[in-house]
Amino acid sequence: DGVYEQEPKRQIVPGVEAVSHNGTPLRCAEHVFYLLHKPAGHLSQRHPREPNVYELIPAALRRDDLAAVGRLDRDTTGALLLGTDSGLQALLAHPTSRVWKTYTARIGGTIASDAAARFEAGLELEDGVRCAPASLEMLDDGRAVRVKLHEGFFHQVKRMVAAVGGTVEQLHRDAVGPLCIGEALPPGSMRALTPAERRALVDLLPADRVARAVLPAEIEERRRPKKPRVA
Repeated sequence: DGVYEQEPKRQIVPGVEAVSHNGTPLRCAEHVFYLLHKPAGHLSQRHPREPNVYELIPAALRRDDLAAVGRLDRDTTGALLLGTDSGLQALLAHPTSRVWKTYTARIGGTIASDAAARFEAGLELEDGVRCAPASLEMLDDGRAVRVKLHEGFFHQVKRMVAAVGGTVEQLHRDAVGPLCIGEALPPGSMRALTPAERRALVDLLPADRVARAVLPAEIEERRRPKKPRVA
């Protein structure tokens, strides 16, 4: 935009800000978002020696700025969002944005009869951490549970289940907000988000916290007045 930039970490919004070098316009890569079905045994961060989710990305789609939104434990499977828009990703990962994540856990032990009520009230963990209200649903005659929460403390689902008497034996994240794994995405594979899913991500966030520069086309769509329905 005609101003010399000296900050290497400056985030550029494709299609909004004009970038040139020595008078020659440069084309910025568009932001991308993918949904990955994370298999067990992979770390959610880059590692030089351990198996990690970045090794699962096809060579043609790899980018240095592609990063996971939050993390899943090594043994946890399921939905992991990756993208290149660090501003939007920071908002999605922040607990105050209340982006709900859905998990299914195979459990051992006996869950307390008041577990669901304690989840809804905001469970306190053994180390004093107070969790935000969440939901717990019993499945498969008590051998599994479905948990919905919008935080992401270390081993949070496992610790919350332990606090009400159970032990998590297997953990799978079914969905991040409206983004579901489903049966069409096998473990270890990934797919690009559709335009509708990208707009849905922005719709998850409080409007007053979403900057005008983040996904400008999607934000503009939200600001347009809706046409009244004709009876």
